[in-house]
Amino acid sequence: RVPVARRSTNVVRTGQKCPSVVFTPASDHGAFGIRARNVTCAVAQEIARGGEDGDLRYRRSGLRCRGVFDDAGLAKTVYRCTRPGARVTFAVS
Repeated sequence: RVPVARRSTNVVRTGQKCPSVVFTPASDHGAFGIRARNVTCAVAQEIARGGEDGDLRYRRSGLRCRGVFDDAGLAKTVYRCTRPGARVTFAVS
């Protein structure tokens, strides 16, 4: 028998996978793991470029971005950028 969830679950699509953005050539400094929902990859990459300065909060292309620093393993900042109906997520290292 399979257990039944006691609450309804809401599965959110992760979005399409987009190419990484390199900030410094021949290094690990860039935006990786970019996912876009209801925006194009070109827009998602432009939004990810805003994370280069290390600001934890910024706006770009109509989306509000918030980052959380994660120092477990390879230090990185994980960003989630949203506006109603659209989302971009990525990590900057």
